[in-house]
Amino acid sequence: MGVLAGELLMDGAFTQTSMKSTLTKQYPVVHVASHFKFSPGNDDSSFLLIGDGSHLSVSALKALPNIFSGVQMLTLSACNTGVGDVPGEGKEVEAFGVVAQRKGAKSVIASLWPVADASTSLVMREMYRIREPGGGVTKVEALRQAQIELLRGTAAALPGSAA
Repeated sequence: MGVLAGELLMDGAFTQTSMKSTLTKQYPVVHVASHFKFSPGNDDSSFLLIGDGSHLSVSALKALPNIFSGVQMLTLSACNTGVGDVPGEGKEVEAFGVVAQRKGAKSVIASLWPVADASTSLVMREMYRIREPGGGVTKVEALRQAQIELLRGTAAALPGSAA
């Protein structure tokens, strides 16, 4: 069982079709834990790796009408999803997170650097635990507290993690 209620699409079940279908259900929180390849100056070569091995490029994402409509918080816990390219030469590549927000996500949490799978999983679980509904903790504060727990070493003792 996951930290959040909803659907879990793992590995080969996480396809572009299943992702689009799940997003039509307008879950308020959507978490995508995959890999992102950023290629400066190239929307087609900058892509999110989908579980079946296919790629969702930034250019393909831009072509999807409001795919994240209804999503209150989109978490992209993949490497470099917040990185964009702004050379000012007309070949800019917008960050995946920026495009997702333009496509309807009210807020986006994205990474500006490579992430480690094990520690990222711990931070994300703790962030969602801290941010539980009705808790009154902001997204930013929940992420900050979760990062502090990881730094202190207490995040390893979280429920559902191997300690």
